[in-house]
Amino acid sequence: MSITSDEIKNKAFSTRLRGYDQAEVASFLNEVSQAYRDLDQKNQDLEEKLDRLTERLDEYVEKHDSLNRSILVAQDAADRLKEDAHAEANHLVTEAREEADRIRQSSKEEARQILQEAIDNVHFVQEEMEALRQESVRFKKGLHDMVKTYHSTLMDNRWDKVMSLKTFKQIDLDKTQEAVELKAKLSDQDQAEDQDSSFESSNDQPDQDQIDQDGQRPAQEIPAGQEEDQKDKDERSKDSD
Repeated sequence: MSITSDEIKNKAFSTRLRGYDQAEVASFLNEVSQAYRDLDQKNQDLEEKLDRLTERLDEYVEKHDSLNRSILVAQDAADRLKEDAHAEANHLVTEAREEADRIRQSSKEEARQILQEAIDNVHFVQEEMEALRQESVRFKKGLHDMVKTYHSTLMDNRWDKVMSLKTFKQIDLDKTQEAVELKAKLSDQDQAEDQDSSFESSNDQPDQDQIDQDGQRPAQEIPAGQEEDQKDKDERSKDSD
């Protein structure tokens, strides 16, 4: 099967799963095509030379036997060169095919490696997502327990007792009662002092002035301020009861 340099250069290969680097194969095929073109040119030159020799042999066919032997040697040499050229060309084509196969195999290995790395990355991401999910579950449970604890604390009946308006009113009433009792004590002391003063002043007057028309001692008058204090005391005592 004959092949030309253009056929080598323009040879197209099918691709599967990025089986090989197209640019690299194309570059190598260009090199093979150029080498084959050089060999083909050399072969053409040899063939042209052979044709010229053949023409000359036709002219000297009747010459000496030595000349005929020389022509035969030249013919043999030309044949060998032609065979060598074809052998070299076939060898280059074989090497080109082997190199293309090697590139395809290397590309497949690289594709498998990339795929494996992608699978490993997916597994890693899945593990990270599972860890994050478990952490979220733990956080949610902790938050739920904390909210439940706060809710139980807020629903404790002791808060109702502490925040009860009755408790604060009782405290105010207690303070008011203490103030009333203290004021009553002071009022009693003032009243006792006033009575002592009135008693001393009554002893200084004649006995006739201290007796009324019925023959009885007139009732002692309570000062206006003391009378109002006494009324306030009685009213507060009733309210506290």
